[in-house]
Amino acid sequence: PANFDLQDFVYSPTQYLDSSRIYRYLAYLLLAFVLASAFMALRSNRRLKQSNIKLVESEGQVKRRLTQTRAIAHLSESVSHAESLEHLYEVALDTLQHTVNCDRASILLFDPDGVIRFKATRGISDAYIKRFTGHSPWSPDEKNARPILIEDSEQWDDGKTLVPEFRKAGIRSLGFIPL
Repeated sequence: PANFDLQDFVYSPTQYLDSSRIYRYLAYLLLAFVLASAFMALRSNRRLKQSNIKLVESEGQVKRRLTQTRAIAHLSESVSHAESLEHLYEVALDTLQHTVNCDRASILLFDPDGVIRFKATRGISDAYIKRFTGHSPWSPDEKNARPILIEDSEQWDDGKTLVPEFRKAGIRSLGFIPL
C-alpha cells in the first residue's frame, strides 16, 4: 500500500499494532508463504511432467500437504492475534519450516540504510549471520523481485564464491523468497 512504510513498521511496530495497517502487512506475509508453497509444488510438478511420470500421491505426501495447510492456517490465525513483531516472526518461522520442510530458516529485512539484516533466525549460526548480513540477491528498491530456489548450492553459478561458506554451515539447498 502507498501509505505503508515497511522500514518504519520494523523500527516502530507499536504504532501499527492497533490499526489495520499491520494486518495488511501480515496478510502480505501470509500471501508470501502461500506463494512459496505453491511455487515449490509447481517446481515439483514440472519435474514430474518432464520425466513423464504420473503423480500418485502416497499417504506420506497427503499427510505432508495437510501439515502444510495447517501451518498456513495457524499463521493466518496468528496474524489476527499478533502480540508483538517478535511473536509474529516466530510464528512465521514455524510456518515456513513446516511448509517447506526445512530445518533452518530466517527472516531478513532491509534497514533504512539499505542494508539487509537478519530479524529472526532458526538453526542459523552466529558466524553465518555475521558473514551474510548485508548480502541479498536483490536491491532494496527492486520491483517485482522473484523467488530464487537453489537445490544444490555446489551447482549455483551465481554463488560459486560462497560455496565454501555454505559448506562450512552445512547448507546445500537455499531459498530466497521476497516479500
